[in-house]
Amino acid sequence: DALRRGATIVAASPRTSRALHLRFAEWQRVAGAAVWASPAILDWDSWLRDLFREYAFNAPNAPVLLSPLQEQALWMRVQGQDAARVLAPDAMANLAAEAWSLLSEYNAHATRRHDWEQTDAERFRHWATDFEKECARNRWLSGSQLASFLTAQVALLKLPSEILFVGFDRISPAH
Repeated sequence: DALRRGATIVAASPRTSRALHLRFAEWQRVAGAAVWASPAILDWDSWLRDLFREYAFNAPNAPVLLSPLQEQALWMRVQGQDAARVLAPDAMANLAAEAWSLLSEYNAHATRRHDWEQTDAERFRHWATDFEKECARNRWLSGSQLASFLTAQVALLKLPSEILFVGFDRISPAH
């Protein structure tokens, strides 16, 4: 019913999105339809990226959204000499990106401003500061910060009149 009203469905995961697409296709076949328009069902990350693409198309000063590969390369670069001390610097970059993503999801970047007693956490704090500076200097945007960026730009976004969120078992501040 929501799709017939023109709503957009935002699923918690790509798997949930695929399942909803399949269910919609089954309903269409049962109704006797041979063809139908693709429904507006997206997973959370795809929806955010679509919103950003639309925003960037209309905003000449939009930052550049980093791809996961670009982001990993930047994490490896800001880790500098620390990356040379481990067996798998790319794995360390992935861990740093995951930590950054968690901080972004819970709007907890302010907790980085304090000294941490653990050596690993303190090293991450320095990397994150350098990562943030590089992004600001080059007008780059981490995919992890896409939700908070778009929230700040919401007045400039063209949102559907109805949005349904499906399959979210927990809601983070970013959501």
